[in-house]
Amino acid sequence: MDREVEAGGPTGVVDVGDAVGVLLLTRAQERLDRVTHARFTTFREGARGGWDAAARRRLVDTLADGAPAVVDGSPVRERLAERRWLAWFPRPFGPHHAVNVAGEAVGWTAARCPGIRVVRTHLAARSWQAEVLQAAGPFAATGWGGRRLRGWVARGDRLEDDQVQWACVVEVTRDERELVRAWAWGRGPVAAGSAVATTAAATLDAPWEAGMPAPTLAAGDARRLLDALAGAGVLRWSVTGPDPR
Repeated sequence: MDREVEAGGPTGVVDVGDAVGVLLLTRAQERLDRVTHARFTTFREGARGGWDAAARRRLVDTLADGAPAVVDGSPVRERLAERRWLAWFPRPFGPHHAVNVAGEAVGWTAARCPGIRVVRTHLAARSWQAEVLQAAGPFAATGWGGRRLRGWVARGDRLEDDQVQWACVVEVTRDERELVRAWAWGRGPVAAGSAVATTAAATLDAPWEAGMPAPTLAAGDARRLLDALAGAGVLRWSVTGPDPR
């Protein structure tokens, strides 16, 4: 098995999908008076379509412990790839299949959005990858099958950080209407995650490290952070949906 996946990857690095996701959630919330449904989807892969170590680690973690989610207002755990949907990413990525995986954004959203009904985190996948993961659920429930699937997930491309493209899309709705979609994208997810944490610490005068709850942000703070990161060339971002003004 890939040593980095097995060991949990580099320590102290804020995951860019989780970190940017909470900024985008805060921005998207501005456009709705109440959020009842939220969906986070992270894209991270190299030019040939291989997942980077962090994406594969998330798959392994979900295989072992399930994916935390909120369904009908209650916390639940769901099997890897039990939920699947078509994720709409901005250019140059385009639509991708996505499967539910573990993500810290579920807990963050539940804490920030009282009355939230549904929250899930997803990982973008090629259609054949999504089919394999979805079909492998019962197979993975066996000890032998689980070991085989973990081995397959671990045998991904050995990608350098600057070879990896990443994107994060957050979709929120009120009563499944009035969709707001916020997204960000860039290259080098490890470097971008570090930049988000450093910029947040400087802007908010408080540390933000891996494993810590994301800071509670006012919408203006989230916008300033995203603009600062865009100005530094770390990411591009945008938000679409009903304008409250």
